[in-house]
Amino acid sequence: MGLPQNGQLCTYTNMSAGLIRMANTQQLSTERE
Repeated sequence: MGLPQNGQLCTYTNMSAGLIRMANTQQLSTERE
């Protein structure tokens, strides 16, 4: 695996996790209404 890209991969994973979290939060708030 490309070790030099490890930092990039971490950032990408964190961004993806954040987007998924945001989507889940919006979905939950929509279901509550």
